[in-house]
Formats: sequence, structure tokens, C-alpha cells
Amino acid sequence: MTIAPLKVLMLGWDAPAGAEATPATTAALVSALAPHAALTLLLPHLTEPMHLPAPATATGLGNLTAEELALADTHFNAPHPETWQSPMAPYLGGTVGTDATGPATPAAPYIGSSEAAPAAAPGQVAAAEPTPADTAQTVETATLLNADAFAADEAEPDAQEAAALDFTELAGAEPEATDQDGAPYSETPAPTAPVAAIQPAPAATPVGPQSVLTVALEALRTPAVSDADLNFRVIQYARFATRLAASQEFAVIYAADWQAWLAGLELRQLTGKPLVLHVHSLAQDRNTAADRGWVLELERLALRRADLVLAASSALALRVLELHELPPQRVRRLSAAAAQDPARLAEAILTALQEVAPA
Repeated sequence: MTIAPLKVLMLGWDAPAGAEATPATTAALVSALAPHAALTLLLPHLTEPMHLPAPATATGLGNLTAEELALADTHFNAPHPETWQSPMAPYLGGTVGTDATGPATPAAPYIGSSEAAPAAAPGQVAAAEPTPADTAQTVETATLLNADAFAADEAEPDAQEAAALDFTELAGAEPEATDQDGAPYSETPAPTAPVAAIQPAPAATPVGPQSVLTVALEALRTPAVSDADLNFRVIQYARFATRLAASQEFAVIYAADWQAWLAGLELRQLTGKPLVLHVHSLAQDRNTAADRGWVLELERLALRRADLVLAASSALALRVLELHELPPQRVRRLSAAAAQDPARLAEAILTALQEVAPA
């Protein structure tokens, strides 16, 4: 019987140049993994096509067009009922007290509950249900401080009181009309100065979805030259890698470096598939301005929510356990020999992915 290869979604990043390059961030590792797994590789940008054996594929997000990214957005924003979980009663949408197709009924004592009110004890009179009139009266009583006083002030005078009124004082000449400044009012309008024609303002250039996608594509195609550029590029990669991968079929997520961890977290949250992180260094130990703030928080969240963490050395594995208090069974130490040999590294990674992949 032929065993189907493991379907792996690999979230990669640009290979660093020079002495910083490692087998885990080079095309050699991808070439070593591809023959043994149904690999779907997502990178920020591909400078040249990668020739991988089928069914492995490699996609550079920056190599896509704005129309292709917009199509991925449309698929991602479509409802996915298989990822939605019904809330527990008595909240709206809970299914307690109804069948699978009927409307949800919350549990007592919330409004809309179908639970019967408790019966009155012998010798007691059951409380009557309030009528709309009673409710209106209650609202009026709670709103007006003294309804009788208001009614007395606004009541019409009776016949005797109306006859006693003296209208002679009201029959005199009407006072001269004045404006708000006290000057005599004239019906003849005063001459006004001509008003200059208002020139219409130049129309602003509309900022539509296509222009936003163009900015994101440019960021993915261009290597970051500053900390702000790197942050923006990481966010755009996570945004579009998540949307593109939502239409793919895979069993496990492998994030090859910290820049891909945000995308890994999003996909784990969206699909529930296990997430494996590869750690080459920790932000707290890199000691640069770019590795502070949100990068530290991203590292903390990703390492704690990952199903398995692969550390590039024994010292790094101990550092991960010390700083983030992870269970030891969730951290794997890769041998020094594997760190230098893409084939042995690929074998160790595949073994770890198969441990967490669903049966």
C-alpha cells in the first residue's frame, strides 16, 4: 500500500545573504523536503522560478498580480461555516432547548426563555402579567417627578376664570417691530455686496482597493531597508499568505523563521491545523531596535501557541524553555550535524511534522 505524502504548508522568508545564511533558509532545504512531502511553499517574493518535483509548488506573493490577490481576498472573505462554532446557551445562537434546525431559545431567566414561570403556592395569588398600559404608566411615573403639578400648570381655564380675564390691556397698539439688535425693522432689504464665485476644489485622487494592493505588492517585492519597512512587509506577508493558503489543502503548517510566525498564527487560528515553528534566534537575544515592542509580543504568542518548536541548537532550546516556560515535550533540539546538512535537516523536520500531523 502506498502512503500518501504529508501535505505541508511551508511559510518561508527571504534567504539572508552572506554569512547569515543557514540551510533552513535556503533553497537547498526546500529541494530536500519536496521529494518527501506534498509541499506548498509561500515566500514574499521569488527572484527566479523554483523547479520542484510535483506535487510541490512554490509561490512568491510579490510575483502575483493585484487581480490575483484581490481574488484571494474574495475567497477568504466568503463565509466558512466549517470554522464557526455555535456559542453556548443562553447566548444568541445557542442550540439548547431547540432542534438542530429551529431557532435558538435562551435559557431562563433571559428574555425569550420558554421555561414556564413557577406555580403559585396554595393560598397565594399568582402575579398577573403586566399589560402595555401598566408598562406605560410605570414609565410615566418614573419619568415625571410630579405629574399633578405639571397637569395643573398646563390645564385650560374653566368658564368662570375665563370670564374674569381683562382683555382691555391687550387691545392697545402693538409695539414697533425691531430686529435682534433693537433697531427698527424694515421690510426693504439692505443692499449686499456681490459674492465672488466659489471655485470648485480639485478632485482628490481616489484611493481604491487596487492602489492599496499595489502598495502591498511593492513592499513584498522589495527587501526591507528599515525597521518600519520590515514590520510592514511582515504584516503584508501574513495578510496575503493567510488568504492564499485558505484555499489550499494541507495537514500541518511549518513556519521556517520568525518573520513567517504571524502568518502561521493566523492560519492556525483559521484552520485549526497544527503549527510547527523553527527558531534560529530569539528577539530578546538579538538586541536590536527592530526586535523590541510588537516583535517580542509576537514571539511570546507564537511560541506559546505552537504545537511544536524546533530549536537550532541545544543552548537555544534551553533558552526557549527558560524564557517562555514551555513544556519540554513541545520543544525539539536539532543536532549540529542537521544544521549544516540540508538533507539531514529535512529528515529531522519531516519527523517533527509527522508527530503533530493529524492521523
